[in-house]
Amino acid sequence: GGDFLMMVELPAVGFRQHLKWTVKRSNLERISGVVADTLADLAQEMDNDLLHKDGDESELMMDHLRKIALSQLASWEVKLTEAAEIKGKGERSVLHLRTMREAYFK
Repeated sequence: GGDFLMMVELPAVGFRQHLKWTVKRSNLERISGVVADTLADLAQEMDNDLLHKDGDESELMMDHLRKIALSQLASWEVKLTEAAEIKGKGERSVLHLRTMREAYFK
C-alpha cells in the first residue's frame, strides 16, 4: 500500500491535526481526488468568512520568486555593466599598446 498524509493547520486558533492512512496504491489517485473535492467544497462553504484564498499558495510563491528574480536581475545588470566597462578598458589598452608599438618601430 501507500501512505496518504493530511495536515490541517489553523494557526489563528492553534488548531493542528496530522492524519495518516495506509491505503491501496490503486486507490491513491481516487482518494486524492476526493480530498481535493472535499477541500474545494469546504472553501466554497466558508467563502463569506475568508479574506483571501490561495489553495496552494501559488500567488504568494510567485510574488516571492518574482522579488528574488528582480533582485538577481538588478545584481546581474550591475555585473554586466562592470564587465562591459572592464572590456572597454581592455580594448582601449590594446589599441594604445598597438599604437605605441607601431610608433616605436617607425
